[in-house]
Order: sequence, then structure tokens, then C-alpha cells
Amino acid sequence: TTEIYTLSLHDAFPICSGGAQEDPTDLLTAWRHGISVLVPEFSPLAASVRDKENGLIFSPLRRSSLADRILELVENVGLAPKLAQAGVAEAQRYSWGSVGPKWRRLFGSLPA
Repeated sequence: TTEIYTLSLHDAFPICSGGAQEDPTDLLTAWRHGISVLVPEFSPLAASVRDKENGLIFSPLRRSSLADRILELVENVGLAPKLAQAGVAEAQRYSWGSVGPKWRRLFGSLPA
């Protein structure tokens, strides 16, 4: 899709919309395609991101915070690939292959 092609052109994907407009599938799609993510600290998505492990968290209250985090990716050439690799592994945890059997067990245990 166009979204996947567009993501593949980038080394990092900042998720900046804030609040209810944020879509967890944006985070999972970026991770699945090996794109480093940057999320605001007050975002519900920040609960899934471990700073400097599988993404970067920035403060929307500091004007320079997002720019500082992007510069961190530029200056530390090993960071983006590390975040991307961890993101791919994180996305696998949410794949149908991983969650499908759990759903099957859950629904299979319910009375008919």
C-alpha cells in the first residue's frame, strides 16, 4: 500500500497527532516495517514504547524535544537500527500468529 511504501522511505516515524487520533496500528505498522518510532510521553501509545529500547519518547511540552530526539537518531548511527530491530520483534508479539492461539484458548474455554 501507499502507507507501507511511504514508511519504507523513512528511518524514523514520529507519531505526533496526540490523544484520540492516535492509532495503535500506526505504531505496529512502523514497527513491522523496521521503522524507528517517536511518540509523545502523554500518548496512550507511550505505554508500549520503552525509551531507547524499541522507540523514543519525547515531551510535547518542550518545543525542541522532538527535534532533539531526531538529532539523537542522526548522531548515534547505531540507535535507529537497534530501535528498528526491537520494533520488529515487538510487532511479532501482536501478530495473528502470536495472539490467535490465545484468542482460541480464551473463546474455547467459554461455555457454549
